[in-house]
Amino acid sequence: MQLLNIPPAGWTVIYVLITLILVVLASKTVLGWVFIPTDKSGLVDKKWSLKGDLPQGRIIATKGEAGTQAQLLAPGLHWFKWWWMYSIKNIDPIKIESGQIGVVNAKNGQTLESGCILSKTVVDAENFQDAAKFLDEGGVMGVQRQFLRNGIYRINTAMFEINTQSTTIIKSGEIGIVTTYDGKQIESGEIAAMEGVKHNSFQDADMFLNNGGYRGLQQEVLPPGEYFINTEFAKVEAQEQVFIPIGHVGVVTSFVGDVPEDTSGSEFKHGIIVSNGQKGVQNVPLNPGMYPINKRICKVEIVPTTNVVLNWANAKTEAHELDSHLSTIKARTKDGFGINLDVSQIINIPHDEAPKVIARFGTLKNLISQVLEPTIGNYFRNSVQESLALEFITERKQRQTEAKGYIINVLREYNVAGVDTLIGDAVPPEQLMEPIREKHIADQTELMYIQKRKAETTRKSLETATAEANIESQVVNSKMEVEIAQRHAESIVKTQEGASQAQVLKAQAEAKTTKLNAEAQAEATKLKANAEAEATKATGNAKAEIVKSVGLAEAEVIEKKGLAEAAAYKAQIESIEPDNFRAIEVAKAIAEGGLQLVPYISGGGADGSAANNIIAMQTLEMLGVKLSKHGAVDANAAIKQNWKDEVKKEK
Repeated sequence: MQLLNIPPAGWTVIYVLITLILVVLASKTVLGWVFIPTDKSGLVDKKWSLKGDLPQGRIIATKGEAGTQAQLLAPGLHWFKWWWMYSIKNIDPIKIESGQIGVVNAKNGQTLESGCILSKTVVDAENFQDAAKFLDEGGVMGVQRQFLRNGIYRINTAMFEINTQSTTIIKSGEIGIVTTYDGKQIESGEIAAMEGVKHNSFQDADMFLNNGGYRGLQQEVLPPGEYFINTEFAKVEAQEQVFIPIGHVGVVTSFVGDVPEDTSGSEFKHGIIVSNGQKGVQNVPLNPGMYPINKRICKVEIVPTTNVVLNWANAKTEAHELDSHLSTIKARTKDGFGINLDVSQIINIPHDEAPKVIARFGTLKNLISQVLEPTIGNYFRNSVQESLALEFITERKQRQTEAKGYIINVLREYNVAGVDTLIGDAVPPEQLMEPIREKHIADQTELMYIQKRKAETTRKSLETATAEANIESQVVNSKMEVEIAQRHAESIVKTQEGASQAQVLKAQAEAKTTKLNAEAQAEATKLKANAEAEATKATGNAKAEIVKSVGLAEAEVIEKKGLAEAAAYKAQIESIEPDNFRAIEVAKAIAEGGLQLVPYISGGGADGSAANNIIAMQTLEMLGVKLSKHGAVDANAAIKQNWKDEVKKEK
């Protein structure tokens, strides 16, 4: 109901819009206009035409015939394309991304020549964007040699089929091995096409084929880089470059090249060695480095020029793995025992001899299997067979030296230097080894006993020397003590002599004093007597004379006694030898003072030792004491007794 309330102006607008729509529809019908968006192309199919249908074999119309038209409609407005006469379809343009190529397959055109795989490019059809020109000027049906590179193309997809593929990339350290699918037939007896044909690194198929390129494996290789190669024209396989490490050379055997001419000389009769560029083993080996060699037409045998160790041992293989198939040599002795031998052979192939070795054997493994393995194996089997088991084991070093000399001479004939031959483990049967082990154990036990006995003898000698050193030290100490005692005795004698002299002087002094006292007393008495009475004078004089006589007599007695003791002491000294006298005085001092000069001597009991007994006897001997005379065990008692005996003798 509200729609009916539209104001007049609104109705006017509606009428205008309806009119415009009707006009557009009428113009499209009458004028046949078509609009193609900017990102599209118009593929036109003509429903009918006064020019009739397409010729036999044609699927694309180039002259206005009925059918799919070669010409595409570009973006924009196009007239007179009436719906009742044309059917127009919007198609996307062909976009080739970076790192891709577009391989083109023409669905219509001239018939492909017999023997050809790719259609040659006969005309520049603006990268297949002008289908009419392609057909009118002789374009050939099928996969085209020419391809599309990076870009956007408005191509009639009814005429051309585009397959996008990645570009060919050869990484660093690799080469590209090329095999072409089109070209002339390779000559009989050859495995690869000759070099010298221009082709812009196989990116221009027309150039390759027009210059007479051959189909199949190519001698030329592609270095690292990116290549726009039609994968329908050629296949490229990436392959690592040949790397020859330090200490090795590469011997090249070429399967292509000129007719070979032998350069090995008349003495070498085991193959031919040729110059570079000829078929066969090349006479100049490759030095260490990287080489872009086509391993489909050449073989490179890497030969070590340093010493190579080969092990005839189970579960023992060097890093080169040339000895991976070698195993422990099993042999039987003359006396019927089985022995397993581990052998190591060191060989060296000189730089200049490497081509001859490869020419003769082909590979190092063939050298090992055809020469070294039978030579070394048979030699040691024969050597063991000619010897007794125990004899072979004990003469191992000699057998090793003999084997080395023999193998050096054999290998020299094959241009190989034999460096050394080493016998490793030689495993005899258990029943043979058991008595050998027992004998060895017995020998070792005896040796250990001898060593132990020597050690014990050395220990005893050391202990004896130590004891003697200790005794010597004690003897020295005892001698020092005796010397001290002697000096002490001399001191005592001097002291006694001084005391005797002092007593004499004292007696003399006392006598003189007594005399003086007596004289003084007598004088006093005389004076007293004179004073008292003259009568008693005679009596006083008599008494004074008596006192004087008594004092003189006592003084004379004392003097004579001191002199007699001194004379007796002197005579005693003179009658006794100096050493004995000193010994007596020392003993006397020791006895009177109760000194313990030497330790108590025990006759071997628990309280003493042999060393102490020796020291005691030496000390007594120096003192002039004869221990056997008294039979005493106490040294000090012996000294005292000896002193008493000496005194008795003197008396």
